[in-house]
Amino acid sequence: MIRLLLVSSLAATAALAQGVITRQPIVSAKSGVIQYLEGDVFLNDRLLETKIGKFEEMKDGSVLRTTEGRAEVLLTPGSFLRMAESSSVKMFDARLVSTRMEVLTGSVIIQVSDIEKEKDHNLTFVAKDAIIELRKGGIYRIDASTSHLKVFKGEAQVEMAGSAKIVGAAKSATLSGQLEIARFDATTGDELDRWAKTRSGYLAVANVGSANTLLGSGYGYGYGMNSGMGGCFGGNNGYNGFNGRWNFNPYFNMFTYVPCNGMYRDPYGYSYYSPYTVQRVYYSGYNPPPSVGGGGTRPTSGNSTSPGFSASHPNSGFNGAGGTRADTSGFTGGGGSAGVSSGSSSVSSSGPGFSAGGGASSGGGMGASHGGGGRGH
Repeated sequence: MIRLLLVSSLAATAALAQGVITRQPIVSAKSGVIQYLEGDVFLNDRLLETKIGKFEEMKDGSVLRTTEGRAEVLLTPGSFLRMAESSSVKMFDARLVSTRMEVLTGSVIIQVSDIEKEKDHNLTFVAKDAIIELRKGGIYRIDASTSHLKVFKGEAQVEMAGSAKIVGAAKSATLSGQLEIARFDATTGDELDRWAKTRSGYLAVANVGSANTLLGSGYGYGYGMNSGMGGCFGGNNGYNGFNGRWNFNPYFNMFTYVPCNGMYRDPYGYSYYSPYTVQRVYYSGYNPPPSVGGGGTRPTSGNSTSPGFSASHPNSGFNGAGGTRADTSGFTGGGGSAGVSSGSSSVSSSGPGFSAGGGASSGGGMGASHGGGGRGH
């Protein structure tokens, strides 16, 4: 009976994945795809609902607003905007070369890839009286209610009343009145900071399956195969970005970031593999460096979509106090309570759990699926 249920479950998962793949969305050459939502999220006052394989986009002039909910928006490849409850943002320019948004109310966190290497990708935000240009990969938080910018990692230029100043890591800046720069404790954070970090971990897990799928499709050699072809992995992706691209993972119903070459370490410390380097996870006894969770062993189980491994997210402290940070290199991490597994279904009563090979489920948080989103309370 158990075997029969397992076979039926796998068949249903395969059918769902096939259905998603047949209508698999293609990320446009613009910022603003709303890929995840939980709770009540509105686009121009229209309540959004999650649809498998279909994603809403912010057009120029549109406003995205949360009440009792959160949202995640794709910006330039590898960069995300994550909104807290009771927050709103307006899109001014969705082009990758000049993405520009305004934070109207509430709080947002922007996770940015290494844009200093990507000269034709720009991220600019307006908040209160300030214009904020994000200049490096990092983690940035804008609080409209307190008129402050916090740079946890990275570097931003803040312009206000004709004056411009550089704000570096562990520095904050006022966004109204007189422009003032001050230090803050970048090792602490609140629920929004921890949620943003957790979301980054989920996307890193989804990256492993996506990179392996691209490897099987013949796009496994980064620059070596694709130089001069106008896009990442041998295709024109609508931009000239060789740093990476968005890739849709149907098993998670989400887009994840896949670098074109090498391995990318995001500002939270999670690893994103290119198709070529993902072989180290699947086909070799690769161990993560000691600086990432103290090393580990190659997973002993897996499937064609993702290797079997588990990792735990710490649930206290912004920089991972109280546990070992999870990495996507195929090892078991300790600490925390939000269990994440790939290759077999896992649900934790105290944290979200999901499987790359068997759909997605949630065991905590706001009751939303940790894939492409979903309304829940």
